[in-house]
This record gives sequence, structure tokens and C-alpha cells, in this order.
Amino acid sequence: MAQTDKRIRWFHYSTEDAKAAQAELDQLAAEGWELAELGLEEATFRPASSPRPCWVEPARWRSMGRKDTERRADYLELCDEAGWDLLDESGGLWFFQAKPGTDPAPVQTDGTVEWTSVWKKILFNQAFNLLFLGIFWTLHFWVQFVWKGFFLWEPLLSNTALGATVLFQVLLLAELIYGAYLLSYRRRCRRAVAAGESFPVPGRWGARLRGVSKLGAGAVLVGAFLLLLTGVGEGQAEYLKDHAGYTRQRRSVFAEQWTYRQFQSHGSLWVESYTCRFSWLAELICGDLLALEGDGEALEKDLHYHAPVTPAPAELGFDRAWTYHDGELSGLILQNGTQVVRIEAPDIDLTNPDILIELRQRILKLTE
Repeated sequence: MAQTDKRIRWFHYSTEDAKAAQAELDQLAAEGWELAELGLEEATFRPASSPRPCWVEPARWRSMGRKDTERRADYLELCDEAGWDLLDESGGLWFFQAKPGTDPAPVQTDGTVEWTSVWKKILFNQAFNLLFLGIFWTLHFWVQFVWKGFFLWEPLLSNTALGATVLFQVLLLAELIYGAYLLSYRRRCRRAVAAGESFPVPGRWGARLRGVSKLGAGAVLVGAFLLLLTGVGEGQAEYLKDHAGYTRQRRSVFAEQWTYRQFQSHGSLWVESYTCRFSWLAELICGDLLALEGDGEALEKDLHYHAPVTPAPAELGFDRAWTYHDGELSGLILQNGTQVVRIEAPDIDLTNPDILIELRQRILKLTE
């Protein structure tokens, strides 16, 4: 059977997987295939009776500074004199190929020197950068989220916000796992060198997945951005002319939130309703709403213009209920099953059964 004139393979490795790339090139050379060209994510091989050997190692001195430029030029010149041509630089790796008609010694022949001059710093820097970015942005996200007065359950009220948050956290978690893997691989390399053994070779499929990890991270970021775009305008307030107030509604797989506010000269009517799918979420929301009433700064941010109060338990026929007062303002927080409601109104006794029936009918009418 005639042999094909070329072979194209998925071939893209990250810096830490240089040994995996080397192993694949050596295997293909043993099968009679010579590296011809490197693409973005693939490589082209051609058949050869005596394939020219290749050498792969992390690229160094990559900055545009004078010292790095000179060191890079000197190193590549030494490799050229030793019989190695720089075929390409891809994914942070140098791909050398033996000059035609030569069989030079490997670029690195001493494991200790290779560890000290090549791998030690590179693996540490990569692991540090990934772990720093993952930890920093995770802490930054949640600290800012809580610092700005958001509740941890608020993303659960919007499918788009929930999806974007999950994607972002998955990306940060992947960064942390990747960084931990690099530290583990660095430790294995150090132990192998100390024992006089060859460098450990990462598994091929794991290395290939890491090679496209940047594309995957980019796809996750694009997905999160598109989710946020689809959610533009979600939960915006709508003016109800017949009721002289504003309403806002949000739905998600976890809960449905409905808010109504009617501004009056002597106060405002505020109604919030959360219909949850899970009892734990209802309890979490109820607990945070109760805590909010005692936090003056949080009340101001949330546009509740009354002094901090301590809600008192009340028996009103619901599973749980609390009332509070500030001057002429009356407030009620209740939980009934998986529904949580908060009501604030001026000059109204929210413990009066007739008032509660009227409010319930009014809420039902507004949410129709």
C-alpha cells in the first residue's frame, strides 16, 4: 500500500508538557514520520527513511529587554553550532530539529543542569501565577459581592446571573487545580533529578487537554459574557399607572421574586415576595431580611428609609412572622412554607387580620 505524503495531527502542548511533546515526536520518528510544520493547534509530518530528530524545551528569555534578547540570541547560536535548527516556537516551547545529514547530541544532556537552568524557575512561575490569579479573583469576587451589600442568595434569583457566576467560578476553580498540578509535577521533577532518573513524562491526553486550556478558558469567558448580555434589562422596574407604583419581577430555577413599591407623601408601601423551590432557600432569605432590619447602612442602600429596628415574633397564622415599627411605619416579615414576604407601610396595623386579608388579595391582583 502506498504511503501518504503527509500526516496532520492535533499537536499543541503547553510549556510544562514539553516532555510529552518530545515523547510523541520520538514515537512518530520511530514510525518513520518527520516533523515538517507546526500550526496553531496541529502539526504536519512527512514520511522519511531517516527522520531528523527533534528536541523540545520551554522557550526562555522572551522579553524584549536587551539582556534577554542577547541571552536568547547566544543560546540559539550555540544550538545552531551544535547542529540544531530552531524550527518553530509554539505554545511557549522551542522546537529544534537536527540539521540535514546530522545526528547531534540532545540539547540538554545533564538532568541536574536542565532542572536548574530550565525547569525549576519556569514551573514555579507558572504555578504561582495560576494560583495567585485563582485565589485573588475568587476572594476579590466574593469580598466585593458581600462588601457592596449583596446577599449570597441573590444570584439564585436570576438564571443569567447564576449561569455567569457559575461559569466564572468554574474557571477560577480550574485555575487553582491547574496550579496545584504544576506544583505536583515540579515536585516529581525535582525528586527524579535528585534520584538520577529521567524527567517524568506527562500523559499525552492530559497534556493535550492542557494545551487547549487557554481556548477553553476563553470560551468560558465568552459564554459568561453572552449570558450577562442576554440578561440586560432583566428585573427592571415597571410603572403600574393604575396602582401608582412600581413593580419588578424576576424568575429563576430556584425562586421567583416579586417587588412592589408605591410612593406616598407620608411614606411608601413596600411589598417583597419570594416564592422559593426549596425550604432552605426560603429560610436563608428570611434570616437575611430579618438581619437587614437591624443594619442602618444596609437599610439605606436598600432604600428602606427608617431607623434600624429589631423585629419581634408574632403569631399571625403563618409558619413564622415578625413585626417591627418605626414611628408611623409598620413592618411585617413572614415565612409560610417556601414563601417569604416583607411588607412595610405607613399608618397600617399589619397585625390586623382584616388588613392582612386585604393585602393578600391586593398582592394576588398585582401579580396576575
